[in-house]
Amino acid sequence: MMRRFRTEWLLSVALLASLGGMAQTSATRTMSGSCLDEKLERYFAGQEIRAKHIVNNEIDPGPAKGGNERIELSGIVFEWIARPKDQHSIEIAIKIDGHRIELKNLKPINLADEDRSIGPELLSTWDQVRLYDLEDNRKVVAVTLRPGMCTGSMCGVAGQLYFDLKSKHASFFGTYRTDGEARLYSFGQDSGQVFVVATNFAGDPHGTVSASTVTYEPYRLGPNGAFVHENYFIKYVRQPEKSKNADSVEDRWIERIRLDQ
Repeated sequence: MMRRFRTEWLLSVALLASLGGMAQTSATRTMSGSCLDEKLERYFAGQEIRAKHIVNNEIDPGPAKGGNERIELSGIVFEWIARPKDQHSIEIAIKIDGHRIELKNLKPINLADEDRSIGPELLSTWDQVRLYDLEDNRKVVAVTLRPGMCTGSMCGVAGQLYFDLKSKHASFFGTYRTDGEARLYSFGQDSGQVFVVATNFAGDPHGTVSASTVTYEPYRLGPNGAFVHENYFIKYVRQPEKSKNADSVEDRWIERIRLDQ
């Protein structure tokens, strides 16, 4: 009888321990220290999925102008179609594997600049195209978009288009003053899950007067090719240069991350 009780007690302890380990990812915690931005950058770099092909746009687009470009990535054709609308603007369409996407019709999924989104009307050139060859023979084309000219705050603006070839579904995100490249990530023990990490910038853009905050939020690639928001976040607060307060990170993330090393 005592042996049975002890066995059941040990099983209960093991179950609670496993649940406790799982609950760590859903608990909010706060850390402070130095070089947190660099540590976050290294963490995300370690979770990034490697693209099968990457093509960079080496041509300086200059002022808005028309012109078509065609790129082939392992049999997948990417076409950039730009038509002059007037003397100062162009209309842009992207064709991926024969599927045409009008840039002006894309709706941003996330808020990038505090409570504002980055719309496609701010973007007029492609900067990079990536082809991801994922599990279950799934392929995603990721396109980084930027303004045609970089002046002032526009230098911090970018857009990311993700096109799932299986479902023909296009998802559009925007970034402001954060990493603007279109990337895919894998988090947690299940490496089959694919994510986009959207960012939101708030506060002092120059970092000299008051603090600024960058919030990272994951969007998981669903079976229908759409990216679905997951209820996790990492919030990084950068203090101004002369502040006596330390930078801090608050997080409730998919997995436990170490930023104290």
